[in-house]
Amino acid sequence: MKSYYFQKFIGGKSIYLLFYISKSGNYSVYSQENLIQQNNGLSIVAAVSSDIHESEISEKYAKMLIEEGFFGLIMIELKKYNENYYMIEANPRLWGPSQLILDSGMDLFYQFANDNNLINSPKKKDYKLGTKYYWSGGIFLDEQNAVANVFHDYSSDKFSKNRSQFEKNDIYKKDDTKLIYESELI
Repeated sequence: MKSYYFQKFIGGKSIYLLFYISKSGNYSVYSQENLIQQNNGLSIVAAVSSDIHESEISEKYAKMLIEEGFFGLIMIELKKYNENYYMIEANPRLWGPSQLILDSGMDLFYQFANDNNLINSPKKKDYKLGTKYYWSGGIFLDEQNAVANVFHDYSSDKFSKNRSQFEKNDIYKKDDTKLIYESELI
């Protein structure tokens, strides 16, 4: 007999709470709102840094993780639907949109380096709300596979209007990763 695992689909906003919890129990938390994702729950292709981490929901997760003795980097994926938050998953590792961490001034990697004695003290960064993250390769892969991207509380019309702003932050369309960018277009 086969086993089945049923899940209820939850629409609405897709959010990542991005934490670094130190060994001493201090933490930094930031957030991103995911706008576009590859089909079948694969990688995020467009997101923006947000202020959702300033709501009490992030405090609840931080408290839970610290009480459980967790420390390190962790991304908690939430969906916000009808004013309720639903936890989708937690990934205790580095995650895809790490470039957004750097571009928006999140201090998560500095906190990690400091906690592991790789630097003497973490750099205080100015967090930039609304910083865009974009991976055009994810868009092209779904097009090649003839599947549609998934929009989270966002639309293809809004993306079309703002695409040029996202393209400025394409993660591989930079001097040091231009070859990756070009290879993804083939």
